[in-house]
Parts: sequence; C-alpha cells; structure tokens
Amino acid sequence: MFLFVLDKNGIVKLSHLTERGSKITVDLLRRGDVIGCFLNDPAGQEIDETAQALDEVDYYRIAYGDFKAVMFHQAELA
Repeated sequence: MFLFVLDKNGIVKLSHLTERGSKITVDLLRRGDVIGCFLNDPAGQEIDETAQALDEVDYYRIAYGDFKAVMFHQAELA
C-alpha cells in the first residue's frame, strides 16, 4: 500500500459520486498534501473518492510503513 505526496507542481481534484450520479468536488490538493489510505490494513475498506490530476502533477510515492516511520521520528512534519 502506498501514499502519494504532491511535490512542486500540479493540482489533484478529489471527487465523490453521489447515489444520484452527481459528481461533487471534495477537495483540491496542492503541494505538500498527501493522498492515499492511512489504514494499515485497508482490506474491506470502500473508497468513495476518485483522484484526478489537473494538468501535470509531480509527486512522491511512499510506502505506508515508511510514511508512518517518518511521522514517528519527525513529528514536526505531521
């Protein structure tokens, strides 16, 4: 399982599809924002949002365990 941290460029739009089929923008993510599942065991977890890059996006792909270790050892980043 991986998390994605947005780097220098780009915007990612998080959207949600309602039961009636309407698409709602939940958030616009920018530099420094994190996308992904923060649960250690996401099995059985339903994800309701979709992510769409608006233009070109730079990001880092980080394993969940590595992200958790960094937050533990460098709490100021959290």
